[in-house]
Amino acid sequence: MSAMTTSSNVIVAVNEALYAALNTYINPKPEDPENEEPSAGVDIRFDLPQVDSTQSSPTVSVFLYDVHEDLQLRQSQPARLNAGSGMLRAGWVNLNCNYLITYWETQSAGSDGNGPDSSPDNQAVRVMTRALQALLNNRELDGIAGSYSRIIPPQENLNSLGNFWQSLGNRPRLSLMYSVTVPILLDNSLPQTLVKSVSNEIVQAAAVDMNALGSLLWKTLCEQMGTGAEQKLARVTLKCRQKAADEGGAFAVTINLALAGMMDKDNQSNLEAILKRWESSQEAVTEINGGSVYISEINRDKIVFI
Repeated sequence: MSAMTTSSNVIVAVNEALYAALNTYINPKPEDPENEEPSAGVDIRFDLPQVDSTQSSPTVSVFLYDVHEDLQLRQSQPARLNAGSGMLRAGWVNLNCNYLITYWETQSAGSDGNGPDSSPDNQAVRVMTRALQALLNNRELDGIAGSYSRIIPPQENLNSLGNFWQSLGNRPRLSLMYSVTVPILLDNSLPQTLVKSVSNEIVQAAAVDMNALGSLLWKTLCEQMGTGAEQKLARVTLKCRQKAADEGGAFAVTINLALAGMMDKDNQSNLEAILKRWESSQEAVTEINGGSVYISEINRDKIVFI
């Protein structure tokens, strides 16, 4: 999508495009052939006038009351990597802006139905009809690629129109609910560390049950610790993770061993001596399924001595 609006100026861009569209229809140039009557100089402002004030000229208020990400229009795009520059291409999301467009007259309402504002073709109706034409004929706002606008029914964001008009002096006004969805670029073009090479290694795994090997090593440890070792190691578990297997000659398997649990501190030195011997020994610690078992590394981080 080209010429997408950036996140830093999206609301300003929408306001400016909306003003241009409304002004073209509400205040047409005198030489415009579609201009059936001289322009009355309607003021277009992007806030709400003071409640008790009388406007110096007819006014159309364009009030932005809600901005949120449009999650129903599922066409957003996450950032993608530009392999050439090593940068993330900025992603984009859809932003929804909701406006309340109202007409404000230059005089107070009359006490009877004989005033100009009470006629079927009063200025409020004529001006808001032009505003409606401007909105319907500009579904995609000029200069904002991918935008989409529509006239919508009253939203819950305003906490009902009755309460809204009550806050504005209890006088309802002719109004339009206008919603525009705009795709915006995200500011997430950050340098990335590229993966320049990928390598893999296939290690032949031995047909050894690691749980069974852990139980076997626990029994071997009990034997080497001597009398009463089963009680001393009752709260200690051994977990094995295979590192490599060699079936070129005699079958052998190398593992990493991890100890976890609790043990009496009086037995710490005896246990540590056995574990160091297992790590440094060039001989097999035990055998399983007719193959030798070697220990490459022993993790003691999860064993506690009390």
